[in-house]
Amino acid sequence: MDSTQLNGATIQITGGRQAGDTLNFTNQNGISGSYNSSTGLLTLTGTATLANYQAALQSITFGTTSLSTTQRTITFEVTDTGNTPSATDTAVVNIAADTTAPTIVSEVVTSATGIQAGRVNAGDVVSVTVTMSEVVNVTGTPRLALNIGGTTVQANYASGSGTNTLVFTYTILAGQTDTNGIAINANALTLNGGTIRDTSNNNAVLTAGAVGDNAAFIVDTTAPTVVSITSSPSLSGNTATSTVTFQFSEAVSGFDLSDLTVSPNRGTLSNLIQVDGDTYTATFTRTNNGSVGINVGTGYLDLAGNTGTAFNSPNLPAGVAGEPINLGLSDPTDQGHS
Repeated sequence: MDSTQLNGATIQITGGRQAGDTLNFTNQNGISGSYNSSTGLLTLTGTATLANYQAALQSITFGTTSLSTTQRTITFEVTDTGNTPSATDTAVVNIAADTTAPTIVSEVVTSATGIQAGRVNAGDVVSVTVTMSEVVNVTGTPRLALNIGGTTVQANYASGSGTNTLVFTYTILAGQTDTNGIAINANALTLNGGTIRDTSNNNAVLTAGAVGDNAAFIVDTTAPTVVSITSSPSLSGNTATSTVTFQFSEAVSGFDLSDLTVSPNRGTLSNLIQVDGDTYTATFTRTNNGSVGINVGTGYLDLAGNTGTAFNSPNLPAGVAGEPINLGLSDPTDQGHS
């Protein structure tokens, strides 16, 4: 054919065609393609130059979901602007069997709902991403073994079939704690009655090394508490002022004067200062003589969002001048006070 303009072409799988075979084409340079999966025929239409049709034919790719290794024969024919067909040409596609099993590339804790300051709490959902060496299809609910505070728990498969990235999720339970962060056990991925296979039906290799503690996902479901309330100097004298120190079990936020009451009302607290994450001080100014107690409410939180525990100190008499007194003691005589 000597024409420099063409208006069509047919490309067909004429030998060895299997269900799932496709001829793939992206429209270009005024040439459009349409594939009929029932006949294995790709039809190109549109008037374009010979060079453009040559480029179009060279861009066609063969794809298949079939596992058959039968050789395929592809037949080409072009038509000029006078609708005169060319002589046919053929090409063969040799299909190599895929016997390579997919493997695990990485396992990473990637996100969590409700996470605060790198800490997760009861009810938060942790997501772990497993990256495979190739696209895999998943059936059932495979599981992934996580290590939380030395205890193995199972994250369930959630999504990712048809890709090489699988997501597993686990919901944190009340009472769980891991101050170092969530880890992943060695050989953590198990099928749990399901399957993980590539598109050639090769079963995935599930072996993988352990993944150490991830400090970005610390587990904290424990409410913070007041460890002690101390005062120095002692609360003596009608007009005495003292520095009161509040020691918490862990770093807290949201602690302010509204969380504090003096009982009975024989003084006031002011000038609350955060010394460090778990220590605060305040100034106590006595207005009346007699024993006092300082109570802490529940308006404070730890970094994971756990609500603080209330603390009520006993009413204590003024101490010996110049000595600190622990307002959390049940019996001040244990400290040598009279």
